[in-house]
This record gives sequence, C-alpha cells and structure tokens, in this order.
Amino acid sequence: MKNIILKYLVCCLAFVMLVACGSVRKDLSGEASSPAEKEIELDGYLMDVRDGHIYRTVKIGDQIWMAENLNYNVKGSECLDGNDSNCVKYGRLYSWYEATDCFEGHCNLTYPVQGACPEGFHLPTIDEWKALLSVTHVDSMSAPLKSRVGWKDFVCDFDDYCVMAEVGGTDDYGFAVLPSNGWFYGADFWSSSDIFYQIKAYSLHIDDRIFVSGSMMFQSLSIRCVKDDSWSNSTRPKIGSMTDPRDGQTYRTVRIGSQTWMAENLNYETEDSYCWWGWSDSVCTEYGQGPCIKYGRIYSWNDAKNACPSGWRLPTPMEWYALFSEVGGLQAASRTLKSTSGWIDGENGTDDFGFTVMATPRTYRGTDAILSDNYDVAASFWTSAELDSGRAYKVCFDEDMVNVDSKTALESSIRCVKDEQVRNVVTPATMQESDSNRVLPKSHLAGVKLDSMTDSRDGQKYRTVRIGSQTWMAENLNFETEDSYCYGNDSSKCAKYGRYYKGNIAMEICPVGWHLPTLMEWEQLFFAVGGQFTAGNKLRSSAGWNDGKNGTDDYGFSAYPMGYLISEEKIFGAVSSASFWSYTVVGDKLVHFVKFNADDGNVFVNGYEAEVIKNYALSVRCVKN
Repeated sequence: MKNIILKYLVCCLAFVMLVACGSVRKDLSGEASSPAEKEIELDGYLMDVRDGHIYRTVKIGDQIWMAENLNYNVKGSECLDGNDSNCVKYGRLYSWYEATDCFEGHCNLTYPVQGACPEGFHLPTIDEWKALLSVTHVDSMSAPLKSRVGWKDFVCDFDDYCVMAEVGGTDDYGFAVLPSNGWFYGADFWSSSDIFYQIKAYSLHIDDRIFVSGSMMFQSLSIRCVKDDSWSNSTRPKIGSMTDPRDGQTYRTVRIGSQTWMAENLNYETEDSYCWWGWSDSVCTEYGQGPCIKYGRIYSWNDAKNACPSGWRLPTPMEWYALFSEVGGLQAASRTLKSTSGWIDGENGTDDFGFTVMATPRTYRGTDAILSDNYDVAASFWTSAELDSGRAYKVCFDEDMVNVDSKTALESSIRCVKDEQVRNVVTPATMQESDSNRVLPKSHLAGVKLDSMTDSRDGQKYRTVRIGSQTWMAENLNFETEDSYCYGNDSSKCAKYGRYYKGNIAMEICPVGWHLPTLMEWEQLFFAVGGQFTAGNKLRSSAGWNDGKNGTDDYGFSAYPMGYLISEEKIFGAVSSASFWSYTVVGDKLVHFVKFNADDGNVFVNGYEAEVIKNYALSVRCVKN
C-alpha cells in the first residue's frame, strides 16, 4: 500500500511539474530554449521501486537516459569522500563488478545488462554512449553535457597567476553531468562493455574534453542508466542470406551494427582446405559431407587470403574488434556470439545475435594429415592481417574468452564480411596537400605532403602530417620543462629527436591547440593506415633502427627508435623501440602508452600501474584539437 501511495504521489508531482514547464525548458539564465532546437525532450521522472529514489530522465535522440547519477546502495559501492551527503548530490560510485552485478569472477552477462540499474533500464554499452555523443554533436568538447555549476579548474592570467574558479558547462541537453571523481573537474561513467577479460572495461571520461577511455574494473566510477527501449531499437540484428555464385551454396548472413557477416563458416572448396573431420577428400567421402556442411572447411593461410566470394572479404582485426564492441566487448562476445550447443562443460553461448560460432577442434599439420585435439572447446578464424609469409593474425574463441592472436601453420575457419562500403584507409596518394607544399624526402613515397606548426612558447617549428581526419606532429616534442630529458644529456640530440617526459608532465605538455592523444585517437591513426597489426612498419622511420629493421614511413609520421628513459642515466630500447605517452585521467591507477618495435609490424598498446612507471620518461607526439 505504501508503494502504491508513493507511486501516486510521484505521478502527481511529475504531472504538475510537466504542466508547469510545458514543452519548453528554461536554462539557468531564464531564457527559454526549444526542445526541437536542442534535439531534447524532458521525458519526466523515474522512481526506483527498490528504494524509492526518484530520478529525472531526459530523451535525447532515440534514447531515454537518467539525468542524474545512480544512487542505489549496492554492497561495496561508496559515496564520494565517504560522505553520505555526497551520494545525494553526486550519486554513488561503483566498481565494474558492482555496476554489472558480476561478483563470481566468471560473469554470465546477458545484454542489455541491467546490473545495478532500476527495472526497465540498463547499464549502457560503449556504443550507446557513442550514440549519445553523436546525437548531441559532441566531438571532443564536453560543455554541452556538463552541468552549469559545480565544475572547477585553474584559470591563469598572462603572468601565470592561477586561481581556482567555476568553469561550468552549458548543459544544452539537460544531461547535467556533475564532477563526481573527487577532483571537481572530472567525471567517469561505466559502460557494460569490457576490454580485457575480467581486468578492464570501457568507460566515458568527461573533463574539459569528453572521450571514451578504459578503466580497471576495480575502480570506482559513476553510473548513468539508459532505458531498455533504446537497446531494442538500435541493436537488433537483421538476418538474411547470400549465395556463393562459384558453387551455388547459400549461407545465412547477419547484420550487426554497420557490418554484414556470414553467419556460417565458409565451405568453398580450395586446393588446401579440408573438412574438420579429416585431412583428405577420402575422409570426407567416408563420413559424408556432413562435417563440411555443418562446420564449414578449414583453410591454410595461403588459401584463406582469396577464399571469400566476390563482394565479400576476409575481415581485418579491427573489423573483428568493431563486431566485439557492437555486442558489448570481448568478454560479452565470448558468450553472445557463440552457439547455444556443442561446447563442452556447459560453456555454450547465448547466440544473441545469430552469429553462431560453433566449437571445432584445434588443428595442426602433421607429417601426412591434419590432426585434431581439444574437441568442442575452441574455434578460430583467419583475419586479413599478415605478419609474414608464415604468420597471420586470427581470432580465437575458447571456453570462456575470445582473443586475437598469431599462429604459424595452423589451419582455421573463415567468416567473410560484406564489402559494402569503402574502408577509411588512407593511402599516401589520398593524403591532403598543405599550403606549404613541402614534400617528404626522396626516401619516402611520392605524393605525401607535410605541413608545419610553430610552438608559441619557445618558437620551435615542427613538421605535421594529416592522416585521415587527424593532424599529428611528425616529430617528437622538444619543449623544455622540468622532468624532461635529452638522450645522453646531449642537447643536440633533443633538437633532433625530441625530449623524454615523465608521465605527470606529459599529460599537459602539448602546445595550445594540440593535446596528448587518447588511446582511441592512437587507434584511429592505426586504423587509418590499415590497422594496428601492420601500422608499425608504415609509421616507423626509414632509418635509425637496429640491424636494418627500418620502417617504410609511408605517411611521414617518422617514429624514431628512442626507447624510453628509466632514470636520467639509463635508456632502455634505444634503436630497437619507440614509446609514446597516451593521455591518462589524473588519478587513474593505470597509465597507457604505445610502443613500436623493430622486429614487428604490430603496435603494442600497454598499460602499467602509475606507481610502477612514475619515474619513466617517454617521447611525446601531439595531435591537433
């Protein structure tokens, strides 16, 4: 009875407030703004029946969001600074395990993930966060989603006299983000999408910028829930079919996000392909074609390269990662993409998207046969990323995880992706010319043009290069400041190769109009030149690497092998590696950087405990705002 009365009072309150406000929202200045102009609709109020908390909600585009942070008391969650009054204002802070209601180590999440959210709402995937940013036309500036009060930052005059001042947002959409990470100039929100199995998950960070980040699952972040209708309208897969004109075989297809995939393993016979049951056609004949029809064929790398039908192709690793992101992340993919039967020890999937990854044996080449082991516990698929003539990357599904790996001489299955749009991979010939029309040295591919910029702080001039939609410094930063060092304490080396910077300095060291790149911006660069697994050779300098293992420097990025500084006297990896800082949120326990190696086309994305590498110094490349 008490709940019924409370619901009635809430409905009356919501009705009165909506009538009073009408269909027009007033901002704090008292000026009315039209919802149509802002693509905003004040949806009303939500009552969490578990504890009676009432939250404002807002409709932005096709999504309905809570316009306040969740304040439901889950065991282990906490208030900012341990102060209960902060929970009322900022909501509670949750680990990812608490946010997803995952406490057993091996989570069996079903998407959408309700987790700590009220009934009818769920923890957003990272793609639902991206959809919000797209609808609100928020690129990197965060003001339109930030509350108008409560934000603080240092404001400095021309004499570098700084004071802490209010620097609120414009709150154009009624989303009203408050600084809830304890620093008064930052906020972080969980998504349900994981990055690394049981270690790290995607999150959204907001300070003076807004970007997708990654947080350790034990960290304490805020929660904004989104209504379930948003999920059902935007993520429902579309099932279809296609016929291979070469042999007339028909395959189920599924459209997930912006990609269309074969929903069955390829079964086109090539010279070096086999039914999984055995290694020869005689074995297939003996047992019938059932294994090939059900599980498709397994292919050598050489045959896999050109095995897909016309209009379809072998997917890149980045396209696999895009698929995983669409279904909620790597951990989610290990369940939601797997078939509902056929996996041993109860490790079947939920097959939520109709992708139907079936367990097949791991295979390896014997002296005269394809041998099998570990039946019903794994499945592997070729990607198009070749390391060398004997190695290529593949996607591997095991009992409870999925990863991208490289193997030698192992046959694998194939899933083809539809070649329905031109991939945004930049070639030197498509790069934009600058007004300065300065061409690269003759050692580089013709047609690549560079521009330049001048750092107003010290007058130093740097080459820049535009790759895709990004403009990067094409040289390492050499702005002198505390906790920065020259190679061998030789200032002439700084002039040529830039400086090493400790992490605390690197985060804010770039010139005005430029910034230290986030991991997503690094990944965007790698994707633009063909993917993370081949970007290393294309972006490394064409000279200076040990044993002649130079890169091709196709784009003029010129990553030079400076290694990194462990102490003022000790340099690690010089001539064999190049390491660059990535932007990390202040106070984050994990610090990220990217590393190029002399003997690998891959670019490695690394994260270490901040305390472990606080004295390390790495190179800096800035990207234009």
